[in-house]
Amino acid sequence: MRLGNELGRTLLLLSLAVAVGCGDDDGTTPDLDMGPVTMDAGPEGDAGEMDEDGGMVEPHTGDLTMGRLLIADHGSATAWLFDLDHDTPELLETWDLTDTGRAYADPHGRYGYLVQRGANLVNAIDSGIVFESHVDHYHVDKDAPEWLELTFEGMGPTHFTVHEGWATAFYDGTGNVDTLQERSISAGTPMMRNLVNAPAHHGVAVVSHGHLLATIGTEGESLPTEVGIWPVTALDGEPEDTAGTCPGLHGEAAAGEFVLFGCSNGVLALEHHDDHFDSHSIPNPDGTPEGTRVGRLVAHEDLPVFIGNWGSEGLAIIDPEAETITPLLTDEPVITFALDMWGDHLFALTADGNLHRLEAVDGTPAGDPLALTGEIDLGGGHGAARPALVAGAGRMYLAVPDDGEVLEIHVEDFEVERTITTGGAPYSLAIVSSSPDWHEDHDHDHDHDDDHDHDHDHDH
Repeated sequence: MRLGNELGRTLLLLSLAVAVGCGDDDGTTPDLDMGPVTMDAGPEGDAGEMDEDGGMVEPHTGDLTMGRLLIADHGSATAWLFDLDHDTPELLETWDLTDTGRAYADPHGRYGYLVQRGANLVNAIDSGIVFESHVDHYHVDKDAPEWLELTFEGMGPTHFTVHEGWATAFYDGTGNVDTLQERSISAGTPMMRNLVNAPAHHGVAVVSHGHLLATIGTEGESLPTEVGIWPVTALDGEPEDTAGTCPGLHGEAAAGEFVLFGCSNGVLALEHHDDHFDSHSIPNPDGTPEGTRVGRLVAHEDLPVFIGNWGSEGLAIIDPEAETITPLLTDEPVITFALDMWGDHLFALTADGNLHRLEAVDGTPAGDPLALTGEIDLGGGHGAARPALVAGAGRMYLAVPDDGEVLEIHVEDFEVERTITTGGAPYSLAIVSSSPDWHEDHDHDHDHDDDHDHDHDHDH
């Protein structure tokens, strides 16, 4: 199916799918020999109290926060942090980096990261927001953000993941991996674990279910073909297990029991069972054009499918249980795509500047496209500053580097709600410390000042 240039043009699924036979802050000292640790298992305590007459007092109500938006600039070694809970998002900090950075975070976690490949460095920041869990809600403590002394250091940090409470850097210059359990930061004793994983290659690494999954390089080859599996508590020596082959491996996503990797001939799926992973390959559909492949993946814990790019031709829905890849072709190349915070909708920006909202589970349109940026220049290679999307609390955020601004799009209303002006060329975004229990029944009714442009239809 094609997403046309005209608003409202219907997207149809191609029938190419074939079945075959991607900061817990409780203050306690972390047990780093345990399995994966997420920010919070859920609210606990504070179910209501007895008054002096023996009656039940109404339970305390919780706090909500939209969190903070971490933005990296492409034209300079600069990063900004904005508080999203004001009518006009408030700039809290501007940081000078060593080199141009990219921003990463668990959107409900406490820490953000700025990956600076050219400086062989990853810096960390504390958002200043801490969630205190109660029975059915959270209380929110907000303080000033902090630049942390904690760093990741290695040659060419490129692929970075934050999953299940572990922040993991893969270094293209060596093939090595550093992984950090985030709760050890708040405990005051940050501990980094290291995997020596030569030879150098353009690889990936992610922690899932107490294991580090990292690519294994081959001498003389830039892209890996195999994934090694190590217990995160024992990263020395050979992997505990290896997964099936994945030629030209590029891109990963993890959710639920699955971790998927993009391959030149399909997708490699690893499924967690008890204390091990089983793997199987999902081949590209019959008739796939030569060179078309999945090379980037996104996922959500509540979504049964994964979403990937489909070369430069569009998107693909990957069902690891059914072992299918279903392409969604677009009239224009997809520049960037992301799932909303609930995993309900998939948002995709195409090169004509239109933002598309689709049902994440099957790719059907959920409204007409929204014209935002005008035509997007596809030149400049991997280092070019292009728009980027990230999900926030009921919102999507779109960096528009050519305009020096970030657009906030309301997920349900599907319209631009606010504009954050940074100047420069914002091109990489991360949401930090948004409420895990976010809902719209709250007091955040923003006043849309004159500089908040709802229509925001640019001609470049």
